[in-house]
Amino acid sequence: MAMANGRQLQGQPLELIRKALQLDPKNGKALNLAGSAEFQAKNFNKAIEYWQQELDATSPADAEERSRVSQMIEEARTAAKAK
Repeated sequence: MAMANGRQLQGQPLELIRKALQLDPKNGKALNLAGSAEFQAKNFNKAIEYWQQELDATSPADAEERSRVSQMIEEARTAAKAK
């Protein structure tokens, strides 16, 4: 749905993400998408919160995913400082 919406997560895609988080607050994909939606909306601190939750829920054995999420958190921190 977001792809058809110009890669924007606002609107109905975000509503579905929020519903997914209500059903499973630790769902990694939903946390990732919620963080991305907040980042797109320039709510960098909220994006960091979602991505930190995703990082906390990611298995220590999944080093690649943990690295990717950590990079997203750092990008959001940098953007928040520049804001």
